[in-house]
Amino acid sequence: MTRNPAAVVAVAIAAASASASTALAQESAVPDPDRTDWSLQLEGGSEYDSNVHRVERRESVIGSPLARLGARHRLAWRRTPRERLTLASHGGLKVFTRETGQTENVAVLSADGGYEWGLPARGLILGLSGNYYDAIPYQLSDAEDDDGLGRHFRIGQGAASATLVGPRGHRVTALAGYRAFHYKPDEDLDWQGEHVGLIYQGTFWRGDPDRDDDAAAIEVSAGYRVERRGYEGRALTNICEDDDNPDVECSGGTGFDRADLNHSVAVEAVYTGRRIYSARYELQVNDSNSFGESLVRQRLQLGLTTELFREIYLTAEATALINIYLDPLLVARDEQALTFVSIDEENRNSLALHLSRALTRHWAIEGRYAIYSNEFTNHELTFRRQTVYLGAVYRYER
Repeated sequence: MTRNPAAVVAVAIAAASASASTALAQESAVPDPDRTDWSLQLEGGSEYDSNVHRVERRESVIGSPLARLGARHRLAWRRTPRERLTLASHGGLKVFTRETGQTENVAVLSADGGYEWGLPARGLILGLSGNYYDAIPYQLSDAEDDDGLGRHFRIGQGAASATLVGPRGHRVTALAGYRAFHYKPDEDLDWQGEHVGLIYQGTFWRGDPDRDDDAAAIEVSAGYRVERRGYEGRALTNICEDDDNPDVECSGGTGFDRADLNHSVAVEAVYTGRRIYSARYELQVNDSNSFGESLVRQRLQLGLTTELFREIYLTAEATALINIYLDPLLVARDEQALTFVSIDEENRNSLALHLSRALTRHWAIEGRYAIYSNEFTNHELTFRRQTVYLGAVYRYER
């Protein structure tokens, strides 16, 4: 969970909707009609968090052990070869053992659904999709939130898409939808608005599995998305126009509602063979009529999945983030904890390692380590957070 309500939650959900709208086009063969596939996954384990409240001030950093529990369900059903219904749901629980961490306890509920209708004669796939995510705070004690940092939110969206399927797996998807965001600690940061996007996906090289046991493929995707965000709160203005270094006191209210226009351009390449390599670059521009809220964000993600030894698999992902704040007031407000760098860890620089090994057909163990920082986001604040997790997974599918 995180801290800047308007900045990055849209990225993960936009990617999910794009993936849902093109899933049918990615299949190389048409399965039998009236076929149902579903899976259930249960997971649980223990974790240690070195920075429970995600604070930048080192003197306020508190660590704590915690327990995680979760359940995931996926269902895919075809009424005919041309139609496909999908539903995925997730429920998670995070409970801290230290009294000071009780304010960070959270339950997470999410659901994703989609319908796709293929028109092979026209090379067209029409789709509808919906997403919902809710982070629900709760406490097992009467601990007070001395830090005052809330990151709980809910977000939902609906979208319609049309995918043109070309030769050799090339696809172009156009989508349009509406999204609503609610930031529970501060209703002024709630927003809603329309978004449209255009996504290209294609396979540029694929090996021959009949000749090569390690047949590989290279897939490339690129997309652009623009979203209007109309906020409940009012826009701010700079009342210290002659000051080269404005501070929090220079922020004054206006009679206008805050409105942002968020642009995102992303390019990704994935190599799949004996190992899986991935690289993704995203440029995001948030243009706001509220002083201190306009920024340019660049993110580079590199990933690797490989088998180490004895069927132990490693997935590693590194993320480098560069933020350029167009108004100096934004950093000053960070120091006063009035606004935040992000509401999700995907808006931090990070290195994440995930180890997993299957024990039986249904059981597996996994371990995770992650470190988060903000070296490239700004020079005024220093952020560090590390997490270590060990748990078990039960999975059943049919």
